[in-house]
Amino acid sequence: MTAPTTPGPAQVRSIFTAVASRYDLMNTLMTFGLHHLWRRQTARIALQGLPRGIWVLDLGCGTGDLALALARRAPFARIVGADPVVPMLKVAQGKAGRLGLGGRFSPVAADGIALPFANATFGAVACAFVLRNTPYPPAVLREMGRVLVPGGRLAILELCRFGDSYLERAVAWYLRCVVPLLGGVVTGHRGAYAYFARSVESFPTPPGLAEWVHTAGFAQVRWRRLSPGVALVWGVWPG
Repeated sequence: MTAPTTPGPAQVRSIFTAVASRYDLMNTLMTFGLHHLWRRQTARIALQGLPRGIWVLDLGCGTGDLALALARRAPFARIVGADPVVPMLKVAQGKAGRLGLGGRFSPVAADGIALPFANATFGAVACAFVLRNTPYPPAVLREMGRVLVPGGRLAILELCRFGDSYLERAVAWYLRCVVPLLGGVVTGHRGAYAYFARSVESFPTPPGLAEWVHTAGFAQVRWRRLSPGVALVWGVWPG
């Protein structure tokens, strides 16, 4: 299976740099606040059954919402947030400080295709809406596996290509027609959110992404739909 067509890394960094200051507001508006619920569910899956005091990686952490959900869920864990977009990391660091979590959150400017961490560093690796924004998803998945300890937990939150249900067709129309207009008004960068819609449409089906995860070296890959059924979590986690 070939990777979906995406802009190059420099173009993706430019897109996210442009919207960094309004990214959180736009996420809340276009998901009707559901992205917070999805991230909390992803954090729970990523951390289930793991010991206290582990190191956890939020890959492509952006403005830090998943990293902060992980920190709240595991009060004795150390959270590393890796992202190549420095303005996003600055927003994440500011939020962590305001919430009193700055001592447990470490931002690192890094690309997922070549992480600056030793093998088997993290007890869990999680990411939210990241794989659509890299031209090399299988390589990024292999890096996730490299930095995980044996038996570590992987959790991947994503939107994916839509099927034939009325709900999914309605969401596809919403992403294609409404989200770019809203993004233009809120952030001044309509093109960034037109790209967002295209990235969802070109992404694999749930079995396709599960195949990528399995090919990257993970066993017992599964996925779970999140309410109301338009976001999914893939990965390796306890039953």
